[in-house]
Parts: sequence; structure tokens; C-alpha cells
Amino acid sequence: MEEFNIRSISALLTEAMRAKNMSVEKLSQTSGISDRFIELLLEERFTKLPAAPYVRGYMLKIGEILSIDGNDLWEIIKAHHAQSVAQSGEKDKLPGNRFITQATNLKMIIGIIIGILFVGFFLVRLPALFGKPKFELAEFENGIRVSTSTFTIRGTINPSDELFVNDEQLVADESGNFEKTFNLSPEFNTFRFSVRGLLGKEFQETRQVFYEVPEKEKREITNESSTELINNE
Repeated sequence: MEEFNIRSISALLTEAMRAKNMSVEKLSQTSGISDRFIELLLEERFTKLPAAPYVRGYMLKIGEILSIDGNDLWEIIKAHHAQSVAQSGEKDKLPGNRFITQATNLKMIIGIIIGILFVGFFLVRLPALFGKPKFELAEFENGIRVSTSTFTIRGTINPSDELFVNDEQLVADESGNFEKTFNLSPEFNTFRFSVRGLLGKEFQETRQVFYEVPEKEKREITNESSTELINNE
């Protein structure tokens, strides 16, 4: 402490900053202390600084960053510059409150960002929650006529919804796409679609496929029926 008292605050801070390769701007950013106040400390213009509790707080914070004893720095100021440093008033608070406020503000900002993201996600999901369930079929006009004994149904729903075809559940992929091939009976085949949303909303639709059996297959079916009839007799 005696060795510290011999040297000025300006010399001590300048040497410590040089050892840490730290400029006024960098020290200000690291400590949260105004660069103007740091320059006033380096110039030892204590009459321009805030009241004594603030100056002591600055010394403790700067000492922690520069690896020197902040209390020793404050004792030098009290010993040699007591008349220059303004005394605290009844409403003055220690500088420590400033750093607590900065941490509180950071938490508040993070909370606001999380809140905005949550609201944005909810708004995006709003149609799926409260709107009509999504249901789209590909290449399936009602009453379509086909000449093959199988028919593939494909389309899209909301990934979170449930789809039933003739009371059989079809599971969609993560994008909401579904596909399944059904065997057809001759002439009209009816498919009843039911889509159920997250909140219980349901959409229903019915479509038909007409399977027109080719002539060759008709003759084969007729021959098979005749053979069975003869065998039964």
C-alpha cells in the first residue's frame, strides 16, 4: 500500500492497462463504466466525477479487471484527493446497482425474444388449431372411371391431423402427405374420407371411383362363373 501511495492514480491505471493491452474503449466495454469517466480518472479530474460511492465502485470494478487491488486505489484517492471527490447525497446508490440493472435488462430482452418467438409459432399454428382441417386429394375427381382393379389414393393433410378412409386410419408422413392403394370392385366404389383436427374439428367428404372391367376380364369372369355352376350341378 505504501508503494501505491507514492505513485499517482493515473500512473497506476495507465501501467495496468498497458500490461493488459487494454484501451479506454475496451476497459469501458468490459467494466460497463463510461469511457468519459475512465478518461477523467486517468486525468485525475475528480471534481468532474460522480459522488464518492460511485468512484469507489469504479475503482473496485477496474481493479478486478486490471488485476490490481481496487481498495488500494480507493485509499490513494481518499488520501490525496478527498477534497476533490464529491460526497454522496441521501439518494445516491452504489455503482453495483448499475451492473445488476444491466443483467436484469439482458434477462428482460431474452424473455421478450422468447415471447415473440412463442407468439409467432402460435400464430403460424392458428389455422391448424381453429380452422377447417386441411384436405387435398391428387388426381381424384369424383366419379372417375378406371380400367384397372386397383386405385391409388394420395393427398395432403395437416401433419397433426388424423385421416380415416372408410373407417380405416391412414397415417401421413411428417409433411402431411399420405398414399395408399385400394383394390376395386366392378362398377362403383365409394370412399368416405374423414379428417379430424387437433381441437376436434372434423371434415368429411365422399368420392367414388367407377371400375370398368375390360371385356377380356368380363369373359374370363363369365367363364369362371359358368364352370362353377356346372360343377355345382
